Amino acid sequence: MRLRIALYSGVILSSPVWLTELFGFLTPGLTAKERRYGLGFLAAALPLFASGCATGFLIFPRMVEVLTSFASAEDSTILQAAYYFDFIMKTVLASGVAFVLPVFLVVLNLMGILSASAIAKSWRLSVVAIVVFAALVTPAADVLSMVFVAAPMVLLFLTALAITWIHDRKGTDHARSQL
Repeated sequence: MRLRIALYSGVILSSPVWLTELFGFLTPGLTAKERRYGLGFLAAALPLFASGCATGFLIFPRMVEVLTSFASAEDSTILQAAYYFDFIMKTVLASGVAFVLPVFLVVLNLMGILSASAIAKSWRLSVVAIVVFAALVTPAADVLSMVFVAAPMVLLFLTALAITWIHDRKGTDHARSQL
């Protein structure tokens, strides 16, 4: 258990170094525009990942409280440290990754793979997928924990939609001015 905690802590604490090295390795093969997009992606993704992890970490005690409340007062809940640690890590990492997904929508739009209208057409399906994901990440029986995960994700999705809409609009305005 100590080795697992040390390994996870080492990867997390050294992440600025190895992310810088990875970006430095990839940079020579990129054009100037791709470098700007890469830096923009990192500038958006890192704070969103950190805030997603913080959200997961903040809702975790509430989830444990609700999950342990299912046992009666006469019963005692014995949690093994390994299961508890895995549960924390999965919850925190899933929340962190979920907060970064809208950045990938914007990147796909900037690359010309996904249009804003395609994203807008599937907004209902996206919101349902976000709510289902939030329900899976927060296995607590209370709706409040799920809302704490789903609401920021829906807001981030709508922000990504607005950014892609603006980008597509600028592209059509630029194309019209070329004619």
